[in-house]
Amino acid sequence: MRDGINYRLKKGRNADFAGKAKSDPLPFTFMNEQPHLPKPNDASQANPSLAVNTTITIDQFINLVKLKTAKVVEVNDIPGKDKLYQLTIEVGNETRSLVAGIKMWYKPEELVGKTIAIVSNLEPKKLGGVVSQGMLLAALDDEGKFSLLVAEKPVKSGTVVR
Repeated sequence: MRDGINYRLKKGRNADFAGKAKSDPLPFTFMNEQPHLPKPNDASQANPSLAVNTTITIDQFINLVKLKTAKVVEVNDIPGKDKLYQLTIEVGNETRSLVAGIKMWYKPEELVGKTIAIVSNLEPKKLGGVVSQGMLLAALDDEGKFSLLVAEKPVKSGTVVR
């Protein structure tokens, strides 16, 4: 149960690394359906070239997804958003803003100084009224345990994750 909503993982579904199921837009179902939540869109209906595959080649992964380390420098609340933080991160010599829905699991002081893994080549997107220039990587298991993917040993920010 998370945010007052029970989730049930769909059995027998092969999900890719982004959590997208083979034929369904979400790898889980709502156990207590929330009528105010929008229904997920099926991208493959809007554009057949966006059909979700369950696997990609190593070349596709290497050429498309850029993972790097980033040091969390500052964490701020976003006014009016109860789940979002605005993180200021260093990625090598570059400073970026990253918006993450991790407020229910971390306090700001727990994040500052951590070296996290991010997707560094996402198109900037406005989330909660703030432009986010990447996405952090984290794990959430079926018991609601959440963990950021962090560097086990000290590495420079901006290091390529392989």
